[in-house]
Amino acid sequence: MRRSIRRRPSLSGGERCSMSATTRDSTATERRLRVRVVQRVLPEYRVPIFRRLAQEYDDFRVLYGKPYRGDSVRNAEVTKYSWAAPLRTWYAPGASAPYYCAVKDDSVRGAVVVVNAEVGNLTWPWLLWSRTRQKAAVVAWSFGYEPSRGFDPKHRWKDRLRAWLYQRSDAVLLYWDRARQLLVERGGLAERKLFVAPNTLDTDQQAKIRMGLEQGGRERARQRLGVDVGPVFSYVGRLVDDKEVDRLLAAWSLLEGSPGWNGNLLIVGDGPNYEELRAMAARKSLGRVRFLGELRDPARVGEVLFASDAVVIPGRLGLAVVHAFCFGTPVISTRRGELFHGEGIGYLQDEANGLLVEAGNIDALAGAMQRVAGDAELLRQLRQGAERTLREQASLDVMIRGIKAAIQHAADARERRAER
Repeated sequence: MRRSIRRRPSLSGGERCSMSATTRDSTATERRLRVRVVQRVLPEYRVPIFRRLAQEYDDFRVLYGKPYRGDSVRNAEVTKYSWAAPLRTWYAPGASAPYYCAVKDDSVRGAVVVVNAEVGNLTWPWLLWSRTRQKAAVVAWSFGYEPSRGFDPKHRWKDRLRAWLYQRSDAVLLYWDRARQLLVERGGLAERKLFVAPNTLDTDQQAKIRMGLEQGGRERARQRLGVDVGPVFSYVGRLVDDKEVDRLLAAWSLLEGSPGWNGNLLIVGDGPNYEELRAMAARKSLGRVRFLGELRDPARVGEVLFASDAVVIPGRLGLAVVHAFCFGTPVISTRRGELFHGEGIGYLQDEANGLLVEAGNIDALAGAMQRVAGDAELLRQLRQGAERTLREQASLDVMIRGIKAAIQHAADARERRAER
């Protein structure tokens, strides 16, 4: 018996033109949106994202403040960009005290405003209070909760306040999907207003750096770094307590003490633990460890990552995971609860694009590095997984799509509010 197949009716030329016109109208309407981003500071890694958004919207501005004294984050050099404008910022005493960005009415009137969603940011509730008068919409943009403390609105007043502010925002933009799950499960937020723009780097810039390095090949890069013999591992990031670089050195000590080990460890970064870690390496006579200090040139950092068989970060994971994946380099780290790692853990999949071992287990950390050094097929698969994750989850395009979706949702919510 032959099975009859119902064919989908084809569209007439007029219908196709109508659909095409609708798409063009929608795109044109989106471009005409007035978009403002209010940031406490404007760090360098955000510049490529905002530069792209400035191309997506005809009226786009980033209003940024001044970092508080002692802040490790600094403003990028953005005076050459027409889309960036400074504003005054007031800080209460104390590093984690409230602050307020002095946004003028005329700068946000009629705009979709994307604002840092921190409980201490008094600009956020001010925008919510004034949005009807300003005919504005508000997108709350954040990690979602305090990474070191989790999200528990039942027992923590800050999280109750955070959930209350999220509920009153027109859209909520988050760094990773786990935050969305927690806000729905514990905060009672409607999933339809939650959007994810995976936090990432300028992956386009990193791709250009990688293309240049690939012309000479990985061995040439290793020769320039002076590590042309043996496997290469690296750490790239701040030298602070929660990165646990001391555990990396302890694991490396086990490897250097094993027969035939000829691996190399490159440590890139600066921070309060720099001298202490150098002294630890000297005490343990770690002759195959090199401290390169802080490298400000992205091409030099890229060369280290490209030359590495794996990046090893025993402690808290952040955007260093994405940075490594930009060069096809897997990451070795440790399993922790949800209250430790940053958004970088959302990209890392054990045995797919990296390796995860038990936290605090120095032998297991050393064993993971031995596996990568001794198994070429495993390393090939991990490299492929890192590149696939970057392409599908962590590219700049993916982040831009998430931001634009949240902005459009907020604009639609404003229209519905105006009709009531």
